Parts: sequence; structure tokens; C-alpha cells
Amino acid sequence: MYAPSIVSATAEEHGNTVIPTRALGLLMMSGVESRRTRIAGWVVLALGIVALLLSVVPVSRTHTVIDTAFTVEAGEKCGPMDGKPGTRYYPPTDCALTGKVAVEGEGIYFAASLLGWDFGIENVFVDSEFTFIIDPAWGWDHIYCFTFDNTAGDAESHVTFVLEETLTGSPLKLLALFLDLRYDMRMLVVVLGVISFVFLLPVGCTVIVWDFIRRRRRARLRKLALGE
Repeated sequence: MYAPSIVSATAEEHGNTVIPTRALGLLMMSGVESRRTRIAGWVVLALGIVALLLSVVPVSRTHTVIDTAFTVEAGEKCGPMDGKPGTRYYPPTDCALTGKVAVEGEGIYFAASLLGWDFGIENVFVDSEFTFIIDPAWGWDHIYCFTFDNTAGDAESHVTFVLEETLTGSPLKLLALFLDLRYDMRMLVVVLGVISFVFLLPVGCTVIVWDFIRRRRRARLRKLALGE
């Protein structure tokens, strides 16, 4: 007959209940793992919220795309075909354009048109200042042309032309435009942002809820072990 094996173990007295030290150690290790899981869950959830803000929340950015001054001589007409700077613009995407024309000297006729389309501002006489807004302004392959006509004047005109562009979209979209990425790369950045928050938010919430359930269960087991 074999003698029974003897297993040494340390125990602690808690009232009338004997609590194995190993069991308490396992509970403590489980608590450490729970804290790590909880921290990981909150980090993932925070990343999901950041991705959501970067992908969905719309913001606006306004910047000057044309700021030029030139002289239009009497009998002269300046336009995109003359190659003068500030007479054409290619919006990178759909946006809003705000322009201001200031004239000193002889008044001129101003026109703003979308190349290839029967649309625009035609022959507005400007002898001091003129402000216009094009909203929405089409982007991608569309070209906006600006013409300054002094063919009917008897003296030269000093023209100052300022054009501002207002872009509205998610921060990721504006970042892609700022980096001057191609259209397909811009869309890839936006899609990756959307996928990120769609994935990270549910995962973060699931990890946090799962850790909460584990902590409740561990608390009940600890009470049972302590005889509470």
C-alpha cells in the first residue's frame, strides 16, 4: 500500500474559514490582469472616439488661393487665355469661393465663369469694389476663369484680385487635401478612418463591458472565499 502523499500548503485563518494562499494569489493575479484589460479597453475606446472625430465631424478651413495685383491698359482685356496669373483656378474638391475685385482708375467689366459650362458672372461693371460668392464651387476637373475687360476704357485700370477658398469636410479629408494627395489616396485615407472608428468603438466597448462582468464575478468569488 502506498503512503498518502503530503502536499505542503500555507493557509491563513479568517474566522472559521481556512483560505488557501494560492487561491488568494490567483485572485490577485486576476485583478492585475483585469486592470490591464480595463486600461486596454479604455485606450481602444479613446482611439475609436478620436477616429470618429477625425472621420465624421465636419470642419471648415478658409485660405487665400489667389492674391494678385496688376494693371489693365486701356483697350486691353485680361483673361485665362492671356496667361496672366490669377485669371484661372482649379478647386481641388467641391468648396465655396469668395472673391473680391478692387479697381483704381478706369472702371472695368468683370466676368467669372466655369470653363465649358454656361454658368457664371457676366460683365459686371466695377469702378471701386465688387465681392462675389460661388457656393458650391465644383472641384476636381473644373476650371474657374476670371476676365478683366477694359476694352471700352480710355485709361488704365489698377486691379487687385483676391480669391478665398472655403473647404468643408472631415479633418482627415482636409489633411489629405493639404498633403496634395491624389483623389484615390484621399478616399483611401477617409475610408481607413471610417473603418478605424467602426472597428475600434465596438471593440473598446466590448472589452470594457467584459472586464466589468469579470470584476463583478471575481468580487463574488472573493466574498465566498472569505465567508462574507
